Amino acid sequence: MIISPASNPKIFRIKNFIMHGGIVSSPELPFPFSIIFKHGWVLFIGFTLINAFTLKFRSKKYIEQNPALEEGYEKLFRGYVIFMNLPWVVLGIGMIFGRFNSLFDVMFGFRSGNIFTLLFLGTVIALWILSVIWIYFLNGAEFLVEYPGVFNSNIKSPLMIKIWFALSLMGGILGLIFMLNMAW
Repeated sequence: MIISPASNPKIFRIKNFIMHGGIVSSPELPFPFSIIFKHGWVLFIGFTLINAFTLKFRSKKYIEQNPALEEGYEKLFRGYVIFMNLPWVVLGIGMIFGRFNSLFDVMFGFRSGNIFTLLFLGTVIALWILSVIWIYFLNGAEFLVEYPGVFNSNIKSPLMIKIWFALSLMGGILGLIFMLNMAW
C-alpha cells in the first residue's frame, strides 16, 4: 500500500516526519508526541532525580547498619544529581532559548553546527571521559563496591563493575555513532 497525502494525510505527515527527522514541535504531530519531544529534557531530569532519590532511599538501610557509610552515600547522591543532569540542562537551555525545536534536532542535527547541539555532545563525551578516569584510575569501582545498593544487584567485585561500565560505555558510543551517521 502506498501512503500518500491524499489517502491518509495524518499517517503521511507522521511517516514523513519519522523518515526525515522533521521538527517535532510541528503542529502536525499528535498531542502526546509534540509535548514529549519538545519538553523531553524535563522528563529526563525527572527520571534522573527519581533514580537519585531511589539510591538515597536504598542507602538508608545500609547507613543504619554502618553510619560511617553516610558521607560516601551523600557524595554519590550529590554527584549523581549534578553530573547526570548536566546534559539535560544543556538540552533544556538550548530549547528554552530556541536553538532547536525538539529532541530530534539534537539527536540528528550535528551537521548544522548548532552550538547547543555541540555543547550537549561535548557534555556527554566529557562525562564519559571523567567516568573512565574515576572508575579505572581513581578507584571508583572500588568505591562503588563499598556502597551496596548503588546497583540493583549487589556487585562485590571491582572487576565486575569495570566490565559492566565498559559494556555500558560501548553501548553509548555505538548509539552516538549511529546518531552521527544518521546526521551526516
